[in-house]
Amino acid sequence: MQLEAFQIWLRQFPTVAVAFSGGVDSTVLLAAAVRAVGAENVVALTVVAETVPEVERQEAARVAQALGVKHQFVTTSPMGNPEFLRNDRLRCYYCKRVLFGELLKVTQALGVAVLLEGSNADDARTYRPGARAIAELGVPSPLRDFEFTKQEIRALAAEWGLSVASKPSTPCLATRLEYGLPVTVELLRKVEMAEQFVREVLGGENHAFRVRVHANGLARLELDDALRQALMADAEKQAELNQRLRELGFRHVTLDLAGFRSGSWDA
Repeated sequence: MQLEAFQIWLRQFPTVAVAFSGGVDSTVLLAAAVRAVGAENVVALTVVAETVPEVERQEAARVAQALGVKHQFVTTSPMGNPEFLRNDRLRCYYCKRVLFGELLKVTQALGVAVLLEGSNADDARTYRPGARAIAELGVPSPLRDFEFTKQEIRALAAEWGLSVASKPSTPCLATRLEYGLPVTVELLRKVEMAEQFVREVLGGENHAFRVRVHANGLARLELDDALRQALMADAEKQAELNQRLRELGFRHVTLDLAGFRSGSWDA
């Protein structure tokens, strides 16, 4: 009933644009739009910015192609906003205002009826200042509004044969930085490279992890149970990962024994 009501709601729009990261939420939203109004009437818009890892942009292109929709990269940047660079607890709000403002401009220029974004019902129960920016800009979040949880979205992705059904969430790179640590392009690139090293050394492609960065030059690894156990059991991998992250400029590399937690800065 929930899915049927969602599909009926989507059909009110002749054309649909989706803010598309290539993650499971936005992919299910994109696939639902295709089912409701047809692939020829759907466009996926993927942000190109310093806060988005290159590997995620590549994945988004691959998934959009598999769904048969038009796909467009939208280049923008929150780095010109001093409030974003300050990196206080409203950082995500300032970032989303910039990114979704640009996505709305592109949607309107393309003559598309509506821009949708993929927040889910679980997101509404966590600290998400970016959601306020999205609401202020008038961008609908139908997965949240129709009360789809993350578990239900993953189940739909699996049922529809979407390749991202078990893909871990990958929020923007700025979420890795301790509040108060100024955001710089250099620091974002260091985080991106550090997480790529984790994938290479530990095989973390389908695992949840983060490299959290503290103001004192400390890199704190949050790894899911499987990755954490693999690292603790292998001294050679510990040494390799420590060396590679220190070569990036981190003074200390530590393993967080509490493991991976989404949004751990906000705990």
